[in-house]
Amino acid sequence: MYVAVLGCAMVVTVLGVSAILVTRVEGKVMMGAADLAAARNLAQSSIDLGLFTMYNNTSWRTAIAPGAWRTNQAAGDGLISLSVTDPVDSVFSDTRWEPVTFTGTGKVREAQYLLEATAVAQPLPLPALNTCLHTAGNVTVSLLKNITITGAPLSMNGSVNGPGTINGNVQAGSQGTAATINGTSTIPSSAKEMPDTGLFLMYKNLATTITGVTTIDRQALTASSNPWGTANADGVYYIDAGSNDFTIKRSRIQGTLLIKVATGKKVLLDTTVFMQSHRADYPTLIVDGALEISLTSASTNLSEASEGVNLNSMQAPFLGTYDSDMTDSYPNEVQGLVHATGAVSLKLTSIIRGAIIALGNVSVTGTPQLIHDSDLYSHPPMGYVTYAIQLGSGSWRRVVDP
Repeated sequence: MYVAVLGCAMVVTVLGVSAILVTRVEGKVMMGAADLAAARNLAQSSIDLGLFTMYNNTSWRTAIAPGAWRTNQAAGDGLISLSVTDPVDSVFSDTRWEPVTFTGTGKVREAQYLLEATAVAQPLPLPALNTCLHTAGNVTVSLLKNITITGAPLSMNGSVNGPGTINGNVQAGSQGTAATINGTSTIPSSAKEMPDTGLFLMYKNLATTITGVTTIDRQALTASSNPWGTANADGVYYIDAGSNDFTIKRSRIQGTLLIKVATGKKVLLDTTVFMQSHRADYPTLIVDGALEISLTSASTNLSEASEGVNLNSMQAPFLGTYDSDMTDSYPNEVQGLVHATGAVSLKLTSIIRGAIIALGNVSVTGTPQLIHDSDLYSHPPMGYVTYAIQLGSGSWRRVVDP
C-alpha cells in the first residue's frame, strides 16, 4: 500500500511538473509570436521612416547615398534597421525617375522580421507651372510701373520688391522693398522646385541647329519652314548666338526655339513678335542666358502689311491655311511656356499667355500682362515634372533572412 501511494504521488508530481512545463512553453510561444508581430511592425515603421526622409528632403538623391540609412536604432522594445538601394544601377543621383527598394528590419528580443518594398517615381507637374511666373530669385517692379497677373499667382523663391504695383496674387519667400499688391499675398511661401538642369540639353538633342544667325527679322519659322535650312518636323530649333545678343522681331515662330547666349548678353523679343509652340507637350522658348521681352502687345498686332512680309505662305501655313498676300495680322504676344536660365526683364506692354520660369531675378519696367494657361499644369510639357516616390500596391513582401 505504501508503494502504491508513493507511486500515485510520483504520477501526480510528474503530471504537475508537465503541466508547468507546458504552460511555460506555451508562454514562450505566445511571447515569441507577440515579439514577431512587434518586429514586423518595426520593420514596416523603418520603411515609413525612409519615405518620410525622402518627402522632407527634395535633394535626397544627391544628399544621401544608397546603403544603410539606419542600423540597430532603438525603437520601442526593439531595434530597427533600414537599407535603401536603387535596383536599376545602384546610383540615386543619376536620374529622378528610377525606382527605390527599401529593406526594413525589426528586432524584438529573439524575434526578427525583414520587409522589402519597392517604390516607384511618379511624375507630377512642376508647381511652377501652376503660376503665371515663377523665379528662383527675386521679382522687382519699378516705380510707376505695374504687372497684371491673371489666372494664377506671381511666384518667387526669393523676395518681392517694389515700389511698383502688382495686380494679382503673390507667393514669395520674403518681403523686400514694399510693393503695392492688389491681391492676396502669401509671404513667406514654400520654395518651389525648379526644372531639371538637363532640360536644355534634352531639347537640344531633338533640335535642328541654325547657324550664322543673330537676328530673326520678318521671318516665319515653323515645323514646315526653316529659312536657314532643313525644317524640323517637331518645330524644334537650336541657335548659339556666341558672344552676341540675339534679337527676334517682326516674325512669327511656331515651334520650340532654344537660344544660347553668353554671360552679359541677352535674347530680346522686340516690339512685334508672335510665338507659340508647335507641339502642346513642348515649351515655346528656352533661353540659356538672359531674356528681355519688350513687346507693344497692348497697342500693336503683328501685321503683314506693316512689316511688308507674308507670314503664312504655303511653306508656313497658320491654322492650316496659307495665302500669297500680305493682309493678315497676328497677336503680338508669346503663347506657351517660356523658360530662361538667367535674368528676365519684362518691358513695355508685353503679353505672355502661358507661364514663365526663370532661374535669375525678374525685373518689371513696363506694364506687362501675364495670363496663365492651365493646360501647362494639367498637361505639363515634356520634362517639366518632378517625381514623388510612392509605394505601389502589392509591393510589400517578407524577406527570409539568409
